[in-house]
Amino acid sequence: MPVFLGGALAYGMFFWFANRKELTSFSTLAFLTPVFALATGGLWLGERLQSLQWAGAFLVLLSVLLVSQRRRFWEFSSGHSADIQSGVEK
Repeated sequence: MPVFLGGALAYGMFFWFANRKELTSFSTLAFLTPVFALATGGLWLGERLQSLQWAGAFLVLLSVLLVSQRRRFWEFSSGHSADIQSGVEK
């Protein structure tokens, strides 16, 4: 039962965000379905995660964060590289 509720929550959030923001940015929310399922299983059924499962959940969350913030990271790196190039040209 918690798996279904976690999945429903993730997909509900996905479609809610898809109507309000750029779809590419929020398509990564589909990767959060297993994380929501693990969270609801832990809260309602008292399930415990092993260290490998914690590491996997962390990597999923980190990946979703990096993809959703890619423009901010890209603009910083492209601006920084332009500064470096202008310094080399001088």
